[in-house]
Amino acid sequence: MSRRSPSDTLAASLKTALTRHFGEMSALTHKWVDWQSATFVGARHELRFTIVGDRAAALDTIDEEDLPLRRGFVADLVVVERLSRADGVTVTLEVLTLLD
Repeated sequence: MSRRSPSDTLAASLKTALTRHFGEMSALTHKWVDWQSATFVGARHELRFTIVGDRAAALDTIDEEDLPLRRGFVADLVVVERLSRADGVTVTLEVLTLLD
């Protein structure tokens, strides 16, 4: 049996937190790479997805604290791109997650 890496755990937790925050999302792409400093271990993420319905307004005020993670936390979150479409709003986020 293979063990999940810390980055895999953070990625799964981030996806769950985004779904709780925005509700229905479609076309999720999620890439991540391991990240570490002298004192922290985590992952850098790039996510692209479409928010369906009226929950897109939550993008205007989204903050790191809005996305609680299991076994970690969001240290930095940037909305890189936001495109309005007929089926919702397509968003690209860059996120740094760290293990507790």
